[in-house]
Amino acid sequence: MMDRLTLWGMYQYYTDENGNKILFKGLDNLLFWLDGEMMNRTLIKECGELYPYYQQPDMLTTLITDWARQRSSDWHRIFDAYQSTYNPIHNYDRTEWSIEKPDNTTVRTPDLTTRSDNTGNVTETRNLNATFTPNTTVTTTPELVDTVTPNTSTVTEGTGENKSSAFDTEDYQPLSSSSTNTTAKLTGDTVTRREGSERQVTSGQDASTDAGTITTGTTGGGSSTTSGTDSTHHTGNNRVDMHAEGNIGVTTTQQMIEAEIRLRGFNIYKYIAMEFCGEFMVRVY
Repeated sequence: MMDRLTLWGMYQYYTDENGNKILFKGLDNLLFWLDGEMMNRTLIKECGELYPYYQQPDMLTTLITDWARQRSSDWHRIFDAYQSTYNPIHNYDRTEWSIEKPDNTTVRTPDLTTRSDNTGNVTETRNLNATFTPNTTVTTTPELVDTVTPNTSTVTEGTGENKSSAFDTEDYQPLSSSSTNTTAKLTGDTVTRREGSERQVTSGQDASTDAGTITTGTTGGGSSTTSGTDSTHHTGNNRVDMHAEGNIGVTTTQQMIEAEIRLRGFNIYKYIAMEFCGEFMVRVY
């Protein structure tokens, strides 16, 4: 009985002249939008201990490349859908647009007459008398004190006489005399200083009165008339865009959340690996 190689063994020993593993090279080139190393490790993890139907490495590599060409576009669309942005609790998202092409004419025929009565002359009669009644009292109360300070000097002149007596007589005899005179003399300027305040009080009020009449009169008239036709023609394209989204009530929010949780368990690498196992591996140990 011929020995068989597992997928892991064939992957390990089937290399090019540079030592690069080339069993999955076709798959790696087609799935450029995925991580190639991650894809190879996932294939070995899920199918590495199983035996390929085809034990010739060259043939297996060619068949894997052909299979990947057939399925890569589908896997890519699945991956893009999984990566799309959406609201997981909305099950209604509609965008629509429409174009309106109006072609109509609007005709308006006014036949209007406007009449107005207005005044052209204005008469004003004034008969006014003005009376001014003063009633003001002004009271001034001085509270000032004047102080006069003269600038004087004093001159003193006097006459005196000294007497003495001998030791053997009781009579006094003149000994010496002197005289003194005192005179007040005004010199320099006299200084006058005024201290205090002056208060002025105003009381009463003034009154002014206008008496009389003013009469205004208006006379005259006029009229205006408007007539004719006008029309408006509407053509062109009007585009109307509308977008609606939300929950239409068929599915509860809780059910949509549960579905989102199940969806997030999806793994594109494992999904491709399980397809690979079903396509190329013998499921019997």
